[in-house]
Amino acid sequence: MTIYASPSPGPSRVPISDIASKLDKNWIPDLDADTLVVADAGDHFTATEVEGVLQEVGDAIPTKLSIALAPGAQTVDSVLISAVGDVEWAVNLSKSGERYSTTIRANHNGTTPFHTQNNVTLTDGTIDVSLDVDISAGALRLRATASSSGWAAHIRRMTADA
Repeated sequence: MTIYASPSPGPSRVPISDIASKLDKNWIPDLDADTLVVADAGDHFTATEVEGVLQEVGDAIPTKLSIALAPGAQTVDSVLISAVGDVEWAVNLSKSGERYSTTIRANHNGTTPFHTQNNVTLTDGTIDVSLDVDISAGALRLRATASSSGWAAHIRRMTADA
């Protein structure tokens, strides 16, 4: 994707990357969202202005979460099923020297969640945490059940539109 510094087509369009390389990258004079245009996005976006493209890709930007797990079952992340068709969580659980890393992919039919867990990597030691996916109150939830305290969950979420 290329962002241009002029909404008019033709030779007056200059890629922002060309301008930024010659200036302080945190400041480009006389430019705001109304004077930028998106082109050459490989037909991935319907919008042609920066704000519209950012709105379209907003849900695809990974979300990072970190949370301490208490013993018992708890929701570690959730996303509304009306907004998301598919979700992928990269999960890293750690406690002292023990680590549990995995990827969970889930989708739903509006009432029932479907998920798989792949790329599981475990260290030696006692891994007394399990992961599951359910739907409750209109949300697809990633749930963790820990048998002991001291676990930390680090999660990165990617979603796709419903």
